[in-house]
Amino acid sequence: LAFDAFGNPGISYVDASSDDLLYASYDGISWGIETLESTVQVLFSSLAFDSSGNPGISYTSSAGDLLYASSDESTWTLETIETCVPPEVTEILDVCVDDSDCAVGEVCDISTGNCVVCVEDSDCSSGFVCEGNACVEEIAETLACDYLGSRFISLPATGVDYYVDIVVDSSQVPSVVLGSSDGFTDSLYLYTFTGGWSSSLIQSDTAGEVYIPDLAIGSDDLLRLVYYYSEAPVDGVHPLEYGIYDGSSWSFESFTDSGLYPVLDLDRENKAHILYADALNENLVYTVETESGWETTVLETVDLLQESFFTGDFVLDAVGNPHMLYAVRDAVTDKKDVYYSYYDGSAWHTEMIAADTELLLLSLQMDMDAEGNNF
Repeated sequence: LAFDAFGNPGISYVDASSDDLLYASYDGISWGIETLESTVQVLFSSLAFDSSGNPGISYTSSAGDLLYASSDESTWTLETIETCVPPEVTEILDVCVDDSDCAVGEVCDISTGNCVVCVEDSDCSSGFVCEGNACVEEIAETLACDYLGSRFISLPATGVDYYVDIVVDSSQVPSVVLGSSDGFTDSLYLYTFTGGWSSSLIQSDTAGEVYIPDLAIGSDDLLRLVYYYSEAPVDGVHPLEYGIYDGSSWSFESFTDSGLYPVLDLDRENKAHILYADALNENLVYTVETESGWETTVLETVDLLQESFFTGDFVLDAVGNPHMLYAVRDAVTDKKDVYYSYYDGSAWHTEMIAADTELLLLSLQMDMDAEGNNF
């Protein structure tokens, strides 16, 4: 969800039945919905507008590709920023004429003269199929790449995550941050468009789990980023880091070891405001960057055995007061109560706006128009 320069909202989202990328826009009178991408299975998307009100959407596909859609008020242009291309694998095998030339447990692939584990599904045990002359478990798979093309692995479709966020600077240059996990290495990448897309590795970790980045850009056009990762197998250890990019390198600092689902916004002085869930104590925490360090406020606490927090989104109003959206999950029913909370300059105010919902993680978003109305 984002608002253009004229105060009209736009939403990029994925159709759950077709995995298509859709764009909904409001012109002040009615909503219009367009299908932008139907040739790939789309996983995640992020929307931003430039100063002329033109939308740009970064999104990822189930094949591991990073893509970008942009509009010039009349037509949409789709382009691929980075393609997941696995390297060719050359395998030296024995020469055979028939199965008798092969070792026990192997068969002869007459078309190539090589001894292989299987040629067809019947050569495999029950529950396995023959793929690439190997018997593999019969489950849905997809290909996952890291985005510098240095390694690849085949994983179950439910085990691959690509989290993406986009911002546009004052020169209308888009920047995209991508967090990916292939089950072995978690990585963060930055993509910037300056006459063409260029990529750089921000962080990489072989011991952690999925990064979930949130990207913001200040009035100084410097990028800010917050993310967390899980130091498996240590449960509850989730270092949360905040970084600034000066155009050539990142400078990071860690301010908690138990942060989950961080959300970032910047005030008029380009100071960071971050909302996150405390994974160890089950606190909802709001922290603000100051000249002397981080000023932290615990907004709410739940029973660790009964409930847990899902942070959603928050925005700062014209005077810098935060307005936030979050959910509390019931550990037994998995239902979520959705809350809206805001600070008026002297006190916090909280109200429940939806009860017993079945919303998914990362599905809460909010924004504020120029008149201070929350959406």
